[in-house]
Amino acid sequence: MTSIRRLVVLSVLGSASLLAACSPFTKVTGDGKTLAKIDGNWTVRYLAGKELDAALKPEINFDTAKGTVSGFDGCNRFNGTFTFEGGLLKAKTAGTRMACPSDAARQVSAAIADLFSNGAEVVETSIYSANVLMMKNASSELRLIPTKHAK
Repeated sequence: MTSIRRLVVLSVLGSASLLAACSPFTKVTGDGKTLAKIDGNWTVRYLAGKELDAALKPEINFDTAKGTVSGFDGCNRFNGTFTFEGGLLKAKTAGTRMACPSDAARQVSAAIADLFSNGAEVVETSIYSANVLMMKNASSELRLIPTKHAK
């Protein structure tokens, strides 16, 4: 029985190290290898782990070739530039100043503003052949999916 337990433990440890070596997560740091991971139009699907109502469709569009960002934060349209500083995405944007239609829209708008101004760690991953972009700092967290897959 002891040798069977050893075999099971070794098998599990071997699998764990293989999974760690083949991580599906890519931290986007703004370098030439990872920057392309954020290029394109993304729809915010989750705020702080909670799925947003389908009627609310905040979007962020990154044009990595130009270093620009634009979109709709749930309340206002915005555009500007972005950079990576110390591995964190930061953006300087300007936008319209419309009233938010709901509390959820106001929360998404505030989260995007916080992530852009205070910096966000950005991670891209693929789950079941679908890309997900996660943006997070100490006080805000968003998960986005490519807009072409948003319903």
